[in-house]
Amino acid sequence: AGSDSELGSSLDWTRLRDIAEAMVDEASRPPATEAASERRSPFRILVVMHPAETAELDGLLHECGAEVFAASTCMEASRALNLGVSIRAIFSQRWLPDGGFQDLVRMGRRCAEPTPLILVLPQIDGGWIDLLEAGALDLVVEPYRRERIQRVIAELALYARVPSVAVP
Repeated sequence: AGSDSELGSSLDWTRLRDIAEAMVDEASRPPATEAASERRSPFRILVVMHPAETAELDGLLHECGAEVFAASTCMEASRALNLGVSIRAIFSQRWLPDGGFQDLVRMGRRCAEPTPLILVLPQIDGGWIDLLEAGALDLVVEPYRRERIQRVIAELALYARVPSVAVP
C-alpha cells in the first residue's frame, strides 16, 4: 500500500508534491486582514515626562506601533492636546514642574475624545489604589517591559469613549 497506482491516482508523484507545496504555501500566508492592519496609521500617545527620562518608554511605545508626542510640563501637554490630532492616551509621571498627573487627567477628560492617563512610576507602594481613584486608568512601573506596554495599549482599545448623555 502507499503507491499512487494502488490508491488510484493517475498523477505523477512530483505533480502531487507540487500541488501539496502550493497548498502549504497558501495556508502559511498571513491573512489579508493582517496586511490591512499594517497599513493603518499609527495611534498617537502623549508622553509627559522629563526629556532625560523618556528614551526607554518612547522606544517601547514606537515598537508597539505608537506615534509619540513629547511634553515635559502640563503647559506643553495642554498645547499638544489642543493640536487637533487624536491622542489615544497620555503617559505621565506623577509630578511635573507645573502640576501633576491629576491636572493631565482633567485635560484628558476635556478633550473631544476623552483621553485616559497612564501613570508612569519608578516604583510602587501600597498607595497605588489612591492613584487609580484619582483618575489614572492604569500604572506602568519601571523597569518597563514590552509585554506590559503592549497589554496597556491593548486595554486602551477597550476604553469607552462614549459621549456623556445629557439628562433632561
